[in-house]
Amino acid sequence: MVSEIGLAQTVLAVSAVLIALGGYGMTASRNLLRQLISAEVLFNGIFLAVLVIMSPIGAYATALGIILVTVVTGEILVAMAVVAGLYRRVRSFESDAIEEEGV
Repeated sequence: MVSEIGLAQTVLAVSAVLIALGGYGMTASRNLLRQLISAEVLFNGIFLAVLVIMSPIGAYATALGIILVTVVTGEILVAMAVVAGLYRRVRSFESDAIEEEGV
């Protein structure tokens, strides 16, 4: 059986990997959709780490989790709307094409 401390350390290690993968994906890719997905992976890693750190507090962690899920959902909707609008104008998901267009 895994102890609570061992589980918390494992989850924090997984969240660190998610943060690293998200940061790498955001900096290495020129495609806006890949950058958006990488940003979501990065935010989910941060979200996971915050919840593990806040878990001993109990009700506050639950409330924070609900708030974070709501904020992340709204952020996804706004980001997808921006990407869809950029695609309509430029007809490309590449950030170089968007920079050339002057958007």
